[in-house]
Amino acid sequence: MVGCGLVMVKEKLKRLKQDLKIWNKEVFGDTNKEKQRLIENISELDKLDDQSGLNEGQKNQRSTLFVELKKVNNKFESVLRQKSRIKWLEAGDLNTKFFHLTMNWRKRKNMITCLRILGEWSENPQEVKEGVKEYFEGKLRETSEFNVKLGNVDFNSISKKDNIMLIKSFSKGEIKRAVWECEGNKNLGPDGFNFNFIKNSWEIIKGDIIKVVHNFQITGKYPKGCNASFIAPIPKRDNPQGQDEYRPISLVGSL
Repeated sequence: MVGCGLVMVKEKLKRLKQDLKIWNKEVFGDTNKEKQRLIENISELDKLDDQSGLNEGQKNQRSTLFVELKKVNNKFESVLRQKSRIKWLEAGDLNTKFFHLTMNWRKRKNMITCLRILGEWSENPQEVKEGVKEYFEGKLRETSEFNVKLGNVDFNSISKKDNIMLIKSFSKGEIKRAVWECEGNKNLGPDGFNFNFIKNSWEIIKGDIIKVVHNFQITGKYPKGCNASFIAPIPKRDNPQGQDEYRPISLVGSL
């Protein structure tokens, strides 16, 4: 069946995403609450230490709490790094007011609260959605005016050797290099997975990925729905007012 390998991978990722949601809720948990709980427990032991000292069991408990706090801080930093979309944290900076300001600034900058549609301001979410949709549909719609005929153009041809090189089957090394050349932490498409996931899970999922690429190379076809994408309007300038001051980007899935 054409594209069955890709459909299987798509379904596997879909089921995995559902499992990850459960894992996030039951295992990863609320890092803010967990961090606050650990700090409070450590503070209580510190007070007890100042008053009467700690016994051996309490000292071990305090050490364990610090180990758990370090793990929670690592989780928290990971979330901050993804939300702030900056690389400052990679240099060793910890959770600071700077990151919270950065995250809030990104939200405010990318949020469309009102827009000028047909010369009039609108704050109605449905009107704004329809206005943006109609504007970009008009911009991106295919027209019959631009109809180029290339049948009589005498194109240069590549050599037979180059042709064989271009159409031969992709090697495992080529596929892996293509994955590793992609930025790992870009915004997610509908599948919810970025290239960091594929890189970190490569030894587990490489067989499925390679089958998908080879299947597409042989058939030249991509099953419907597997290449779905999100279209997001990004401001061209500060304080945009009309649809023409946004540019659409397509958030495609990693596959």
